[in-house]
Amino acid sequence: MAEITYLLGAGASCGALPVVSDMYQKIGEAIAWFDLAHRQAFPRFSQHGAILLPKNAEKEDAELAKITSDLNWLKEICNTRKNFSVDTYARKLEISGNHSEYIKLKNILAFYFTLEQRRNLPDVRYDNFWASILKSRKEFPDNIKIISWNYDFQLELTYQDFFGHQSLKVAREALNLSSLETDMFDLRDSSKFGIFKLNGSATFNSNTVENRETSYFIDQFTELSIEDFIPRLIEVYNSLCTKPKVYKNHLSFAWEHKTNSDFFAQLKDAVKNTEILVVIGYSFPFFNRNIDRMIINDFMSKFKLNKVYFQAPDAEDLRERFLAINDTIDQRNLVLRKDLMQFTLPNEV
Repeated sequence: MAEITYLLGAGASCGALPVVSDMYQKIGEAIAWFDLAHRQAFPRFSQHGAILLPKNAEKEDAELAKITSDLNWLKEICNTRKNFSVDTYARKLEISGNHSEYIKLKNILAFYFTLEQRRNLPDVRYDNFWASILKSRKEFPDNIKIISWNYDFQLELTYQDFFGHQSLKVAREALNLSSLETDMFDLRDSSKFGIFKLNGSATFNSNTVENRETSYFIDQFTELSIEDFIPRLIEVYNSLCTKPKVYKNHLSFAWEHKTNSDFFAQLKDAVKNTEILVVIGYSFPFFNRNIDRMIINDFMSKFKLNKVYFQAPDAEDLRERFLAINDTIDQRNLVLRKDLMQFTLPNEV
């Protein structure tokens, strides 16, 4: 069997999460959804025409107002008439030294991606992918590796139904998922199946010595009722915002990457024998180009990598951007796929 590496971008999760051009509208919809869900989680009752306020009503209203304000702030950042992308705005904050808004942006992005994955069903293409490659619920093909630039946890969320366990953290461990921002790396056999999250995930950890494990905003993601989900979501967001020295957000951007880290050493060892690269919904943006060049040209052997699939509505554009990074592969082996109903499964699988 050929050694296959998947490279995933935002388009790989477009059935559940918006791509850049849709974020402005989708965040507006998420704000309306969050407002209704908050009312359900913190109901107000009336008696004889008067509203009966719960004991903590003032605190709840203040939390709702702050998060709604932060989401509206993110929405305006994602207005493509004002900023080319969230990454562009983040780079502007980083260069200008605006550290407080830089952290604020990461926190509200993590909150938004968690919220969006609750209000939408998962992208069904992941289900078909797992059904196609899994040998059993805990047995993965050793010849497949996955690299993702996405902040979402669609991989863990969709694998749960096959694994039969509702904890995202447990699913993460079963998937051999490593993330750049965790500062904790598995010393596993790199020849086995593995997932590498380049920009981290919508997760966090405590900086205390006793507990540095990766945590999701909501671990039992699909099990909690809205009445339990919303308070927990707010609690974690408030902790990230008010205790930055205690809790570390795992979202990152390409310019922050320390390429001499254990994470990249592990990634290099895992993908060094890649023969086939499958690019799904990833546009090779400029900010990521140095990392992409390193992975494709240095980590993957030019003597072994001989075929690349590009799956997206604009697959031709992906191929052209890839050629700006690597022009050594025979162009006859650069294959375009525009069928978006399922993830490409090469014949070589």
